[in-house]
Parts: sequence; C-alpha cells; structure tokens
Amino acid sequence: MKGHIETSTEVMNTSSLQELLERLDATMNRYELLANEYETRLGELLRKTEGGDQSGISLEDLQKLQGNASEKPKKGGKNKRGKKGKSKKGGVDPDWITYRDIMIFKGNTVNGETELYFEALGSIKEKIEKLKRVREATGELGSSGLGSGITYLIYLREDIPERIVLRREEKQIQKFRFEGKVLLR
Repeated sequence: MKGHIETSTEVMNTSSLQELLERLDATMNRYELLANEYETRLGELLRKTEGGDQSGISLEDLQKLQGNASEKPKKGGKNKRGKKGKSKKGGVDPDWITYRDIMIFKGNTVNGETELYFEALGSIKEKIEKLKRVREATGELGSSGLGSGITYLIYLREDIPERIVLRREEKQIQKFRFEGKVLLR
C-alpha cells in the first residue's frame, strides 16, 4: 500500500547502540518520505477549484448511517486550514458523525480529504521531531563512557524508543568444577 508505514511496539535487545541508531535513522527516513508524499497530495487538494468533487455521501446513505450511529460531532477537530480548534458553530464540527468507534465525514469530500491530510501530516511531523530528540539522546548515551559489556533492553512504542534498561553483561562464573583422576591398572 502506497503511503503506508508499518509501526510496531516491541522490546528490542541489543548490545550495540549503533544498531538502534541505524533503526532510528531508517524510521525517520520513512516518515520523511511519507510526509513529503502527503504534502504533495495536500498541495493538489488545496489547488482544486471550488467546482471540484463537492459530493460527500448521499443523503440516503447518511440516513442509513445515522440510524446506526450516534450523531456526536467531532469536538475540537481541525478546521479547514488545518488549525486545531473549534468551528464557528458552537465548538463542534458538523461535518463529522460518529459511527461506532470511528468518525465519518459527511461534507464536501475535498474538505474532508484536506482535513485528513493536515491531521496525518501534523502527527507525522511530531513523530519525526520526537525521533530526532531520541536519536540525539541515544547518541549522547553511547558517548557517556559506560564502557563495553552493556546490553540495552529497549521498549519501542510505534518504533519510538521510550524506555531503556541498561544491563551489564555478567561474566560467567564457574559454580562447580569437577576434577577427577581415573587410574587403571
């Protein structure tokens, strides 16, 4: 699927911070490519004329959905310029309806698409900034003089490290040693 990044939540075990740094760089590159793709699409949408596709879902389809949905407009969403805040009509966006656990846009499709791309782009840019800060902190951790023999157990949520457990690799201590002599005559 074009324009898609798979994210994961996992625990990573490594004895090399370089491995983590390489992973962070690759993740940042993927997010930057996706942000560029979304910016391009957003530019195309913003250049569309008013005579473009104005149709949302049909009135008949909307009535079917509303029969199965709770009409709770989205509060504090992004307005048509992508700014977070309240719309002019009492703090709710009338173009969104709640259908179970998702929101469905019922207005002009160009405006709906624009709103989605603005929201996704804002989220992606936040992740890129967080990845940059985490990468910088990880680089500093590597040059902090911990020495060798450290294992890093890293909790990543959506590919962003959130917690690290430092474990000094223990030397294997012999707990039991058996020496025996067999004498055959």
